[in-house]
Amino acid sequence: WVRLASFRASALAMVGRAPEAVESATKIHSTYPPDSQDLSSHPSARSSVLVQALTEAGRLAEAVRVGREAFDDLVTAGLPNPRLWLAVFLGRAEWLAGHPRSARQWFTEAIGLGQRIDHLGALRLALSGVAACLSVLGDMSGAQAALAALDRLPAQNCGLLAAGESKLGEAWLQAAKGRLVQAREILTAAAENARTSGHVAGEAQLLTDIARLGGAREVAGRLAELAASDDSEFTTARAQFADGLARSDAGALASAAATCEAMGAHLMAAEADTIAAGAWRRAGFQHRSAGAAGRVSTLLARCEDARTPLLGLADVALVLTEREREIALFAAGRASSRDIAKALSISVRTVDNHLQRIYAKLGVTSRGDLADAIG
Repeated sequence: WVRLASFRASALAMVGRAPEAVESATKIHSTYPPDSQDLSSHPSARSSVLVQALTEAGRLAEAVRVGREAFDDLVTAGLPNPRLWLAVFLGRAEWLAGHPRSARQWFTEAIGLGQRIDHLGALRLALSGVAACLSVLGDMSGAQAALAALDRLPAQNCGLLAAGESKLGEAWLQAAKGRLVQAREILTAAAENARTSGHVAGEAQLLTDIARLGGAREVAGRLAELAASDDSEFTTARAQFADGLARSDAGALASAAATCEAMGAHLMAAEADTIAAGAWRRAGFQHRSAGAAGRVSTLLARCEDARTPLLGLADVALVLTEREREIALFAAGRASSRDIAKALSISVRTVDNHLQRIYAKLGVTSRGDLADAIG
């Protein structure tokens, strides 16, 4: 009963029924208290699915607290197998919270356990997670090494999470290199994989990352559909975040930032407030812009030195238009005017004209100076 109830709770989390998943996972503990001796496993091993369910419900801080306590119990009990998935889910919760250093530690723990147990599905997710964390921390050589180790493994889906999530590391490394089009292409294929297999939560995560990397207009509609069909507050917040980005709606972004902060998704909250600050500044609402910028500083203090393309625009978002921000990111990644024009379906002359205005606004004269200005 314990095993079947655990699989059911995990499945509920994956298909977007997060509150029901939390209730189901919690029932396992209440039905079989910690001092019971069931045939399934150590009582703390049941916490993996609860961490997964709490994460999908947007209760990130609680997920991490529950997971850490259970992990310590399993270390004391000397049980490596149940610690593997618990470490993967803890890494995922910290990643979604925007804590790349903490997430990296858990994913690294999972890699060691996965190698010991020879669990390919978990290993692939953990290596991809490490690559994603190192990418947003600016360690591209380390991220590349993690992806090289991932490429050496046979292809194998883990089942407990969407197979497309193993592409997160590759996508975020491309983003760190300024190749946002390539990053979005990787994530789009991964999201389609998740959609085909019915992993609603995984699809929502992957679509949100597409929005964070410049594709909000392409995914806002689908995220709205997912938010309407499931009952996860996290998915609702993601849909609002993408919609705000797509429309450059400062009010929607500020609301999404507040919701994300309350859930513990600090990095997404900082990104939303960053763009909201720029939108309010351009609209002449200086006080609101300053308030959003102040919240960004507070949020970033919790994000363990994470840097993303949206955060890279924190200083320049106040003076650049939406199209100028998009072109600035491409150019800062050393993309040629021809490549930018092809990616955005505009003429090379239009790109060059935008670049001249960008240079003038930011007081720079080259792509190298622009990269420095954006950070």
